[in-house]
Amino acid sequence: MNEDIMRQMGYGKEMDRVKDGHCPLCNKVIHPNKDFKDELSLKEFKQSGMCQECQDKAFKQMEEREDA
Repeated sequence: MNEDIMRQMGYGKEMDRVKDGHCPLCNKVIHPNKDFKDELSLKEFKQSGMCQECQDKAFKQMEEREDA
């Protein structure tokens, strides 16, 4: 994730949350070594900062749009 670009796009608050160890969407504290169900989810976290719950919601919504 390129922090400078994200901040320029107006996502400063979200970047601050990630730096503080929180999910950028729901602000939940994240424990990378125990909060993820698989390696793919952990890899997504390292890119987006999203917790498992927010990842599940986001990808479910994407799947539902593809099925429509």
